[in-house]
Amino acid sequence: MRLFVAVWPDDATRRALDGLGVRRAAGLRVVPPDQWHVTLRFLGEVDPAIVPEVTTTLASAAAGSAAVVARVGPATGWLGRGAVLYVPVGGLEPLAARVRAESAAVVPLSPADEAPFTGHLTLARANRRRRLPAEARRALAGAELAAEFAVEAIDLVESVLGSGGPRYHVRARIPLGAGG
Repeated sequence: MRLFVAVWPDDATRRALDGLGVRRAAGLRVVPPDQWHVTLRFLGEVDPAIVPEVTTTLASAAAGSAAVVARVGPATGWLGRGAVLYVPVGGLEPLAARVRAESAAVVPLSPADEAPFTGHLTLARANRRRRLPAEARRALAGAELAAEFAVEAIDLVESVLGSGGPRYHVRARIPLGAGG
């Protein structure tokens, strides 16, 4: 079972993101708005038998965290050699650190977890087989956006890969501050 821990933008933020006008184009795979999220930690392939234990560690992380405000913006950009069109999201660093620390007892940290947390929403991905022209990349980068949304829970999400792209299923929603 492929899992990650995420938070989701609210409807107003989704409308603002949609207003950026990122649309399907040759060489660009657009992420559907219902899949826009900020990954706090990618857990990878996890044995389904330990999902209850993972959920318990996430509840511990959430219990020690009050609701936070995620700040989206100031502008779109490209990550990973121009492979991912994203918009930065700030304010989630302490929450992501708690999630990493608590969940590491059940799902050991990977080398990717050693890098500092960089909050972001992925809007689109450049197609590996059909390169997006440089002019199109430049046109998509730098679109200004300023939005905020309250984060009151974290979700344990299953990602099911398929020919039409991944499908996400929330396996557990854990309110922040629930135990504190």
